[in-house]
Amino acid sequence: MDSISTLKLPLIDLSKLDGSKPGTGQWDSLQSQVREALEEFGCFEVLTDKMTLEFHNDVFQELEALLELPIDVKCRFNVPDKPHNGYSRNLPHSPLQEAFGMNYTPNSGSIEEFANLMWPEGNTRFW
Repeated sequence: MDSISTLKLPLIDLSKLDGSKPGTGQWDSLQSQVREALEEFGCFEVLTDKMTLEFHNDVFQELEALLELPIDVKCRFNVPDKPHNGYSRNLPHSPLQEAFGMNYTPNSGSIEEFANLMWPEGNTRFW
């Protein structure tokens, strides 16, 4: 049997975050699980009782708004000193791809700062 056919995406239970704050044991454990899943698979499956269809649609609507911004605006997010961080597009191996790489740590800035960079006039829905 091919090893690819036996791979199963990690299932991460985000409902355990109720009341957890960054820096707590539960938060750190889930953060590690997410990082490991993204490093190994590039994605993961989420188990949560908080994800409504409306919230799901709102998230994708905001991501679509981000990708529809003009290129010069998206290029504001340039992080040359950190590999795989910042906005990238037109890569030789995937010329149609565009991506935002964000390595969040408590000292690296916040999603709110990122939103303010992309939408200086404000976009509280994004963060």
